[in-house]
Amino acid sequence: MRILYLFLFLTIVAAGCHTSNEDPYSERNFDELERKQDHETLVITYRHVDDRSVTMKKTSSKSPFDDTTLLHSVQFFQNNIRQGPYKMYVGDRLMRESFYQNGKRHGEERAFDTYSRIAERNVYHMGTIVGPLEEFDSGRLRKKTTYVNGDALMTQYFDLTTGKMSGQVIHRH
Repeated sequence: MRILYLFLFLTIVAAGCHTSNEDPYSERNFDELERKQDHETLVITYRHVDDRSVTMKKTSSKSPFDDTTLLHSVQFFQNNIRQGPYKMYVGDRLMRESFYQNGKRHGEERAFDTYSRIAERNVYHMGTIVGPLEEFDSGRLRKKTTYVNGDALMTQYFDLTTGKMSGQVIHRH
């Protein structure tokens, strides 16, 4: 009988401790607030249904290089300060993604080429690049710059055929 009571108690405690795994930046948590058209750019602002200080802005405009291609971005704000994921698309292809904390880039930022391969990857800490900054050509590492507190220390170059380092530059400060 004690085992049954223990099982019931643990079941009740586990049910009370359940936390949601839902993404707080999921679009279904936002309601449309306003639409603004400025020349060729459409900005739609959404407000979070539970936290009214959180907004999402979607921006769409035509590419300056091609009248048929649309540029899109999705970004989030808390109390009008950029906070959360940022994504930029050309057409329906993701071209850049990063994260903002208190208005500053924070964490990994990635850019993609027109074939959705990684083109650039770097890491920020509260707006300062802390490296490494990696640049790719057709998905292969081409260049890697190591940063400490925003200062470039060393750049390495890689052979695209072999993937081996082909040279490096030490930066002096």
